Amino acid sequence: MVVEVASRSTRAYDRSDKFMLYQKIPSFKEYILVEQNRPSVESWFQVEPNIWQKTIEKDLTKSILLQSLGVSIDLSEIYEYVDFMKKTA
Repeated sequence: MVVEVASRSTRAYDRSDKFMLYQKIPSFKEYILVEQNRPSVESWFQVEPNIWQKTIEKDLTKSILLQSLGVSIDLSEIYEYVDFMKKTA
């Protein structure tokens, strides 16, 4: 499993070319992409060769399943110390 934090400048590359490169790794089965600027966690899990199941969760009161580990994690835990209202220069 690979877990990455996406920013405005990296999200397109993370979802496309980078994800395609990861898929060339034989043991690669799950990709988790966490948005840094808004609550959103995406999970891609390989169910068969070349077939990926995508799950997106954006609700801070919900959780996301990490299928390769067999555990769920609450989005409120992932974003516990994140203030989405704070502007950065």
